[in-house]
Amino acid sequence: MKKNTPSSTTTTCPPLQFDTSTWFAPELTKLSEHLNDRMVEMMRFYPESDYKTLRTMISKRNALHIDNIVITAGRTAAFYAIAEAFAGKKGVILVPSYQHYELATKRYGWQLTYLPEDIETQEIQLEGQEFCWICSPNNPTGRLRSRAELLELIGRYPSVYFVIDQSYATFTTQPTLTLSDVKGHPNIIFVSSFTQTYGLPGLRIGYVTADKKIIKEIQKVVDPWSVSTMAVEVAKYILIHPAQFTLPIRKWQRNALELETKLRQIDGLEVMPSDAPFFLVQIHCATAAELIKYLLEEHNIALYDATNLRGIKGEMVRITSRDATDNAKLLEAITAFCESR
Repeated sequence: MKKNTPSSTTTTCPPLQFDTSTWFAPELTKLSEHLNDRMVEMMRFYPESDYKTLRTMISKRNALHIDNIVITAGRTAAFYAIAEAFAGKKGVILVPSYQHYELATKRYGWQLTYLPEDIETQEIQLEGQEFCWICSPNNPTGRLRSRAELLELIGRYPSVYFVIDQSYATFTTQPTLTLSDVKGHPNIIFVSSFTQTYGLPGLRIGYVTADKKIIKEIQKVVDPWSVSTMAVEVAKYILIHPAQFTLPIRKWQRNALELETKLRQIDGLEVMPSDAPFFLVQIHCATAAELIKYLLEEHNIALYDATNLRGIKGEMVRITSRDATDNAKLLEAITAFCESR
């Protein structure tokens, strides 16, 4: 019998994913049982046209009005809806960041200015701008801007709308902005997702939280029935059973810190500082593409190539930590690659 090698199993075994910026180990047994019980009903009936029940649940959880919330087919769809609703505006994007901020706004004719993501918050200048797009912790750098820093910036520019990507707010134990902050800051537009925290990228459901007049404009461009009944049911289940989906953030952070520390001991790598369980690594001994190809073909491990993102300098990959066992496999594979160069 032919002995299986890592490269011979890549077509049948999913790769070990260090390339996605999501929680890697959701416990979905009870959720799956719940969906199985309701499968026929979910297939036979349309979702609510305005997703009123889900919006009510989110609003009550955050002490908001239902009209402060619009449901979208994932966070990326939310960014495109915002860009379309305010087409042609002037905006600032801190780079590197999630590429769809730029792609969405360019599609709808925005005039963009780029600032380096490593700029200090108090040094951000927004005179003449109408919007500013910020992710904290930021993807791909993992940098966290403190709640106090962001509130000072938002208060300093009351005529600028701040699109705040909340996707990774649960990836830190530090105080962050909360959705209820829109009550005192009508220039905040929050984008939230069920993907990152709950490890459900296939779900495609997110939501925007903002002042009622902003939500009214965004609602005009959101396609009707764009979110499936099943996605809505999953979101409702998560909100009803939060204890089943508690993120073990402290343990995840410890694993990430240990992984960063050990990667720094490998010649040919430079690990960038991060406040999140994901981080950037600059490759000095080869190209990022060469490392990624080697890891996938020889060890069935996937990394994210960040080299071509705006604002990135040099050969760069983003790594999202997993558990200690998986991290050890990655370390062994990267060590072998670097030692062979």
